[in-house]
Amino acid sequence: MLRLVAIGEHEPSAHDIGPVVIDGEVLHIPARIYSPEVGAEGLVGLTAPARTALECLFTRHHDGHVREKYLRAVISSRLSWVPPFVIQLLGEYVAEIHLTIREHVDELDGEAYRQFVAENPAFIELTRQRVASYWNCYYRTSGSRLRDYAAHQVIEGLDASSVAAQHAVAADAASPRR
Repeated sequence: MLRLVAIGEHEPSAHDIGPVVIDGEVLHIPARIYSPEVGAEGLVGLTAPARTALECLFTRHHDGHVREKYLRAVISSRLSWVPPFVIQLLGEYVAEIHLTIREHVDELDGEAYRQFVAENPAFIELTRQRVASYWNCYYRTSGSRLRDYAAHQVIEGLDASSVAAQHAVAADAASPRR
C-alpha cells in the first residue's frame, strides 16, 4: 500500500502524533505528510483495510482540505486503529474539521474509541490541552465559550463515554454472580 504514496516535495515530518497504543502495540503516526494524493487508479485492487490505512495516512496531509476529505472516508470505520487519526484532528486548528467530526460523532465505533481512550490517557490529555490552547488562541476573543467549541465537545464526550464504560465494567465485575 505504501508503494502508492509518492515522495512529496518535502519528507514527512520527523515528529509523530504519539506514540499511541493500539491493541497493546505502539504505533508512530507522522504529524504531517507532503505526498500528493493517490489517484483513483492507484486504489484499484486494494483490500478494504489497506484502503482505510491509506486514507488514514492522508488525514495527516499538510493541506487541511485533503485531511478533511480523508477524514470523511474513515470516520465511520470499525477498525481499531482508526481512532488516533480522527482524535488527532481535534487537537489541530481547523474548525471545519472539528465540525465534521462533531456532525458524525454518532458514526464513531464506540468500543474502538473507548479502548483507544483507555490505552492512551496521555495522548487524550495532550489533545485536550491542544483543544483548549487553539480555542484560547483563535476563538476566545470572539466571545466563544470553550464548552461550545466543537473539538472540546467531542474530546470531552469521548473521555466521558470511556469513563462511563470503565465504571460499567467495574460495576459488573463487582456484582455477585448467580
